[in-house]
Amino acid sequence: MVKEKIKIEFPAIFISVNMQYGAGRRKGGYPMTFLTTDAKAYKETVAWEAKMAYKGEIIIDPVKVSIWYYFPNKMRRDIQNDKLTLDALENIIYKDDKQVAELHLYKRFKKNNPYTKIVITKL
Repeated sequence: MVKEKIKIEFPAIFISVNMQYGAGRRKGGYPMTFLTTDAKAYKETVAWEAKMAYKGEIIIDPVKVSIWYYFPNKMRRDIQNDKLTLDALENIIYKDDKQVAELHLYKRFKKNNPYTKIVITKL
């Protein structure tokens, strides 16, 4: 049995977790966090590319997700906390990111052509 693989590639570069969230205060002084403008743009790009790459039914079974981040330089980057990309795929590829039973993250460098590649396999 050949398992279906959904492949998504796009030129957007993963945004560091430190740059994804801002902090502020709600009315009454209660603290809150929010997605930054760059993080919202990245999440929208991932969602749009996923919609363009996959026209099938939303998967309700467990999935394996592999993500390759091709960065333009060797700056220090923390990729293991990438909830933003997984969230962007919700209700497009799979119902909820809780279905991700296996996750593989790879950091690579491609100076003249940075991009992100995602492969989702139904388990």
